Amino acid sequence: ILGSIATLASVISHALATYPILIWSFFFGLIVASVWHVGRQIRRYELLLLLPFSVGTVFAWWVTTLSGSPLSPSMPVFFGAGALAICAMILPGISGSFILVILGMYVPVLDAIRSLDLGILVIFAVGCLVGLLSVARLITWAFHRYHDLVLALLTGFMVGALNKVWPWKETLSWRTNSAGQQVPLNEASVSPMGYAELTGDESQLLLAMTCALAGLSLVLLVEWVGRKKQPGAAR
Repeated sequence: ILGSIATLASVISHALATYPILIWSFFFGLIVASVWHVGRQIRRYELLLLLPFSVGTVFAWWVTTLSGSPLSPSMPVFFGAGALAICAMILPGISGSFILVILGMYVPVLDAIRSLDLGILVIFAVGCLVGLLSVARLITWAFHRYHDLVLALLTGFMVGALNKVWPWKETLSWRTNSAGQQVPLNEASVSPMGYAELTGDESQLLLAMTCALAGLSLVLLVEWVGRKKQPGAAR
């Protein structure tokens, strides 16, 4: 984790600013594959699971449509983001980065890492520690006691959250960040063709599809390698 942070934070921040459609397409592919990966771990498929799946989908979709706050992320927000992100590490198919994306904290955390803002990083790390020692225990208990229900809920959560990482967005309003730069505040998903008409920029559809496929293939490859490494896989 520390190695990835040290080597990739600046690269990803630059890529998000320079090639947003392609990077978000890659993330989209990662999450689509993760939906399949998590869903297939359900031990027994039954109609009852449609309820938590639907609840997760609707709730996550609703969260992604909420208006953003015009304020810069505060210390309590970084603390809470750290607590939630670390919990994702004990759940199958969900990464802390994915949780940060859904919370709208992925870029602020990357910026803090890139600029070595020790105050923010310490608060974020303390949040991770608190989350690992408290909330993670509750999630672990629920996962072991209600395995299929939790997985169905998580699968729905990821399906609904795909709206957050949809590559083509129409900016509805803007805000000024702490660096004095104009950044999107509220956005709405649009079709690739609609994006080209609204912005006058190319939709980069073919490249975006290639990046999404690369993200999807990467998850499937990691899962395949993981299965091969498991004891008894050859049998």
